[in-house]
Amino acid sequence: MTSAKSEIETIGTKHIHKTKWINVLENDVRFADGTTSTFTTIEKPDYAAVIAIDADGLLYLVEQYRYAIARRSLEIPMGAMHDGEPFDPLRTARKELEEETGLIADEMRLLGSLVSSGGYMKQQCYAFIAKNLRIGIRAPEQAEQGMTVHKHSISEVEDMIRTGRIDNVATIAAISLARLHQLI
Repeated sequence: MTSAKSEIETIGTKHIHKTKWINVLENDVRFADGTTSTFTTIEKPDYAAVIAIDADGLLYLVEQYRYAIARRSLEIPMGAMHDGEPFDPLRTARKELEEETGLIADEMRLLGSLVSSGGYMKQQCYAFIAKNLRIGIRAPEQAEQGMTVHKHSISEVEDMIRTGRIDNVATIAAISLARLHQLI
C-alpha cells in the first residue's frame, strides 16, 4: 500500500473555525500528477467507546439526547477527554464508563481503533470491552442531562441494530469487533 504522504502533498492550510471540540481546516493540496485541489477537513478529539458486560452477559447501553440529530440515541458509553487533559485511550474508557454508567471495570481490553469518516475527518475511536464490573460513582456531564442507563442481552442489542433502533456507528462497529474477537 502506498503511503498517503507520497500521494498527496499539503501546500497550504487555512483555519476556518476552531473550538475545544472541533477544528475546521481548508487544505490546499497537490497530487502526484501535479494537479491541485482543496480539501475541507475536520479535526475532532479522539475518544473511547466501551462495551460493558456484566456477569450475566448483559450489555450496558446509555440513551441520551443528541442535539445534532435532534433525537435520543441508544449507544455504548463513549467520550473524549476535556479541557486539555492528555488523551489516553484506556484512562478515557475507564472515565467514561464510570461517569456515564456508574460502573468500574476490573478487566478492560482494547478491541481496536476505528475511523468513522476518514474522507473528511481526523478522529480515532478506541473501542474497549469491559468485564468484571463493580459499582462506582455515576456523574454525567452537563450535556448528558437526561441520560439513562439500560441493560440488554446481546441478542436484544443485535435486534435493535437490525431494526435501526441502534444506529450509532461507534456502537455498531465496537459490537462487531467484539463479535469478531468472539468476546460476546
